[in-house]
Amino acid sequence: MKRITVKCMTSKYHKTIGKHLFVFVVSVVFASGSLFSQNLYDLNNSERYADYLLLSNQYKLAAEEYERLTFLDKQNEEYKVKLLQSYRKSGNYSQAINRAYSFNKGSLFDLSRGLSVEYLSSLIFADSLIEIKAFLQHNTTLKEEDKNIFECSSKLLLGEYRNNKKLCVSYGQSEGKIPKRLEIIANKALDNSFKSPVLAGGLSTVIPGLGKVYTKNYTDGIMSLLFIVGTAWQSYKGFKNKGNKSISGWLFGSISLGFYIGNIYGSTKAAKRYNKLKLNETNDEVYNFIQHYSF
Repeated sequence: MKRITVKCMTSKYHKTIGKHLFVFVVSVVFASGSLFSQNLYDLNNSERYADYLLLSNQYKLAAEEYERLTFLDKQNEEYKVKLLQSYRKSGNYSQAINRAYSFNKGSLFDLSRGLSVEYLSSLIFADSLIEIKAFLQHNTTLKEEDKNIFECSSKLLLGEYRNNKKLCVSYGQSEGKIPKRLEIIANKALDNSFKSPVLAGGLSTVIPGLGKVYTKNYTDGIMSLLFIVGTAWQSYKGFKNKGNKSISGWLFGSISLGFYIGNIYGSTKAAKRYNKLKLNETNDEVYNFIQHYSF
């Protein structure tokens, strides 16, 4: 009987110890999980993680993190600026613009300098250039250099320098008005010699292929001249030998005339392509400048 009693007591003791041990282990697991979770979503750690994503060019993920940070700390201006920057660098310009509106429902013109810069940068990439002028006129937080940068950049992107050779030059006349790199872009754009489509077509009318040479398509221009002259010569030989009944004369004449008219039209198109290429070169340089400039 004593042995049985001792065994029963031992069994109960082990069960009691086991229950307490189980409770202890579960408590430790939940406590450590809670601490880990709390540490993971701690504001400072979240900020470091969001900054890491932004610096490592993971812009979409960075935007998600900064959205959470701005929700947790609605007064933190740096979170808002980096949120707009993340959206802009991810190519989501419309979302960056909309979030800028949401940060200041009273008056958009009173946005802080950092938010104003990001808002204007997104307008640049969203091709909303007309809105920039109104914003610059009413904003009170931007520096003079900031305003000069965005005014000059928007005018360059609009191509206004094609009819105004003094555009942006005045910004660079006194040191510090605009960055040197933007001044170089502006001066390079002013030096562009755009081609006249009318003149290109007129030149090819007088001498086939000359309009192509004018637009710096030298090989195309020479080949056009040789082909038109060659087919015209074959047509002339055919009519000379057999008169109006010459099949080769009419055939080569038609081909020559078709290429002659096509060459005139092609020369005007070549001038337009040349101008567009020059505009795109300037635009790409402006976009690259805004994307990487540190305000």
